[in-house]
Amino acid sequence: MTTLAINPSGHLAPWLWGEEEDSGGPLAHRLSLTLREARRRLSGTAGGLDYCFDDLYALAIECGIPSHNNLFAVGRAFLTALPADIAAPSIDLDQDGDLVFDWRGPQGAMLTLCLADDGQLNFAARFNDHYTRNGQDTFDDSIPTDLIGLARKVIATR
Repeated sequence: MTTLAINPSGHLAPWLWGEEEDSGGPLAHRLSLTLREARRRLSGTAGGLDYCFDDLYALAIECGIPSHNNLFAVGRAFLTALPADIAAPSIDLDQDGDLVFDWRGPQGAMLTLCLADDGQLNFAARFNDHYTRNGQDTFDDSIPTDLIGLARKVIATR
């Protein structure tokens, strides 16, 4: 029999939301994925982001980094904060140890965001040979609106 752990404040165990390693076996892992999907649907997050959470977890395993590492916690928060109309980005880890989120459109349009474990965001966008933009910002549980606008512009050029 499987028992769901509830913490003293009455919330389900953190591993059910992907905030810690799954310690309950394959059934608990499937339940965790199902609950995360339901939570994202209720909050209006695009279904394509489901794959991003899986990619983030796979990246942690591939790089030998515990998925409960702060960088990956910030990465999960970033993906959760993406509006529903933003397409799922590709995800990688750069040489500096930051998470990289890439969106690509036609004719070379692109947006690359590098996210550090402290929430520091570095970005570069290119829409054509004459219009580029880059800079720094901070992710603090919400994505800066100008970066959301850049992502929407890349997606709109598809």
